Amino acid sequence: MAALEILPGILKELHREDELLPRLEKLRKAWPESIALLYVAAEAYLQAGKLAEAKPLYEAALKKQPTGDAYRALAEIYRKLIKELSLFRRVGRNSRVVSSALTALGRR
Repeated sequence: MAALEILPGILKELHREDELLPRLEKLRKAWPESIALLYVAAEAYLQAGKLAEAKPLYEAALKKQPTGDAYRALAEIYRKLIKELSLFRRVGRNSRVVSSALTALGRR
């Protein structure tokens, strides 16, 4: 699956980054048991700032094949979600931010 790991870079060089997530989702449907694909998709969602989508992918990948990088990525996700909730408390009630953070934390 080396080709899979270079897909994000190739699409970026072609200025077609917006195609990455839909392509990865299509591939995940075709190969749902691929651990490498799970990790690549999780990282792509994390890089896109889609924490609620990245978190369950990393959790599933960790159950199948734990890696230090995945644990670090999941810790990063939790840090960002906690930061969002903290910001919410300071700034006021923004239901979209709170809903997204709570959903990603599994508290909704």
